[in-house]
Amino acid sequence: ETFFENAESEDILLLFFAGHGVVDDEGQLYLAARDTVPEEMAATALPRSFLIRLFRRSAARHIFV
Repeated sequence: ETFFENAESEDILLLFFAGHGVVDDEGQLYLAARDTVPEEMAATALPRSFLIRLFRRSAARHIFV
């Protein structure tokens, strides 16, 4: 979160994730970690909606995932 918040408009941000994307029963995408519990996706994985919120709040004009 701090990485995105501290960016300036001329910064180019790169978020590298080596893992899996998992879709829950409601169609929501999560980035799953090694210790993600499928039955507890919202509590143990990173939701796409959170990342989008970080991207939108960041001053950086270029963000790559």
